[in-house]
Amino acid sequence: AAGRLVTPAEAETLYRRDHQETAGEIVFFNLSNFMSKVVITNGALTNFHAQQAARYRTPEKVRVSYVEFSKTNFNAEAEKQLALVTNLTTQLREMYYKAGTNYFKDTNGVALSESAAMEKIREDQRDRLALMMAARRANDFANKLYDQQPVLAANLDKLAATEGLKVGVSMPFDLEDGPTNLFVSPRFARVAFSLNSSNNPVSVQPLEGENAMYIIALKETIPGHPDAFASVATKVEDDYKRFNAFTLARTEATAFIAKATNGLVTGKSFTDLAQQSGLKVEVLPPISVATESVTNLDERLDVRQLKSVLFSLEAGKVSSYIPQQLGGYVVHSKGKVPMDEAKLKTELPKFTSELRYQKQNEIFSRWFSKQVEKSNLPLNNRTARKGASAPPS
Repeated sequence: AAGRLVTPAEAETLYRRDHQETAGEIVFFNLSNFMSKVVITNGALTNFHAQQAARYRTPEKVRVSYVEFSKTNFNAEAEKQLALVTNLTTQLREMYYKAGTNYFKDTNGVALSESAAMEKIREDQRDRLALMMAARRANDFANKLYDQQPVLAANLDKLAATEGLKVGVSMPFDLEDGPTNLFVSPRFARVAFSLNSSNNPVSVQPLEGENAMYIIALKETIPGHPDAFASVATKVEDDYKRFNAFTLARTEATAFIAKATNGLVTGKSFTDLAQQSGLKVEVLPPISVATESVTNLDERLDVRQLKSVLFSLEAGKVSSYIPQQLGGYVVHSKGKVPMDEAKLKTELPKFTSELRYQKQNEIFSRWFSKQVEKSNLPLNNRTARKGASAPPS
């Protein structure tokens, strides 16, 4: 069946499509080269501060009280459960070989030995199990908290005291950066900012952190306020220079594109035209659809965007100016590179096998979806009590 899903001819066609390489050259217009060229006139900075007022504002912040259920408190219990697994060593070894013998590395990037890697896998499994236990304990606490209707912030402290648990208080944090004294995901901050003191002061849904689960309640809301120019003058000056440096970079790039477009028609090289303008040309490595990274170039370069730009150009043509975080660039296409037929023959069997595996998964997923539709499985919806937050899962 696998051979009928993807024929050898189809696989070769797809391989050629994904691995057909295109050569090109690139000129960067780095923002740092234009910062010193920005002229600051009298009143320019204060006017910029007024026009960009939303940029210079201390955001609203909150503090939350929280009960932490650390996974370290459940490590001993997790160890006991692992000890009960009779074929644990076999399972760990299967995980090791499934991930690949070079997957597990030390802090220096050197692959671990089999025994060291298996020990690391065991620790990871113990930590995962301990965090699951912490989640169950957090959920039990949340259920008790939810049963105390109405759910109030003060109830968190009272229940924690009854359960012998410590209540912590976070440092003030904003929505974008989140708490700096807790290792948590962005969801923690989003949930915290959804709380309010009037009718939703507590989140009874446990929130997962890197090493613990949390139940939180709103402690304090600190309103945001605009920043006076004097307090942010240095930042305003830097922003002003960056803003105008972008304009200077775009202007120079636009002039170069016009010069390069006209010069290439007359037979001049892209490199010579760039040198005449005082610009440096960097040669791109051959790029194909399958290319995932480009070496020896700015690591902040968006490879997917670069591929899109390069593949959209005819051979010998120059792109428009492509802005990026620290400036921008212009690309010149040198056309397609002849396919390496020897490499194709070597890699095609593996490529074909992967295609067939993907096709099998695709067909199975479609079949499975149909079975789910036919089964008409009922959904188990839980309805929250009137006037209260949704109960913990």
